[in-house]
Amino acid sequence: MALPITDAFTDTNGTTLPAHNANWVQNNGAFQIQSNKVQSNSGGAETCAHWVGDTFDNNQYAFITILANSTGDNGIGPSCRCAAGAVATYYGLYASTQGGGWLQLFKNITGTWTQFGSNDFGIAGGEGLRLEVNGTTLHPTRNGAAPSFGDFVDSAIPSGWGGVTGYSGGTAADGDNWEAGNLTVITYNSPAKIPRRLSLQQRVFD
Repeated sequence: MALPITDAFTDTNGTTLPAHNANWVQNNGAFQIQSNKVQSNSGGAETCAHWVGDTFDNNQYAFITILANSTGDNGIGPSCRCAAGAVATYYGLYASTQGGGWLQLFKNITGTWTQFGSNDFGIAGGEGLRLEVNGTTLHPTRNGAAPSFGDFVDSAIPSGWGGVTGYSGGTAADGDNWEAGNLTVITYNSPAKIPRRLSLQQRVFD
């Protein structure tokens, strides 16, 4: 296979991610497929799974579309630089449509969860969540726009694989149309050609 990789989670209800595709490894908790969507299914715990079928560059992105939650504070979203095996280490961006809709950017280091900034609110079903990790910069977006908490710098996790993350007190947060791949760094011939909004981070979307 070659990056970027996509998954529409088309499978039988109740299928776990590793059973759906052997390239999925569950780092923390469990995911299952329902109605051709993926959902966190860990009963009040953090969840993460990553794709091992391809080798990711350190500069990478992951994307998923969040669907409307049915109940509770269940969340789902993309993850980056996920550690190999069953170690709960990764960067994550997940959201819920419940309680006015919330979005959180965080890192999980061997099971210790730390949020970057405060919540962004107003998340609705159908929004696309994307997390880019470029060097030490974490760049989250919702529907292509920066959330209220913006970018953060962190060097705790230098490498890993793209994946999906969630939080679940049940089986209520669904995601679809997952994609992950490598970021491309722009090389400009002249400083005059550098767009102002990209001049510091020199970042493009795949």
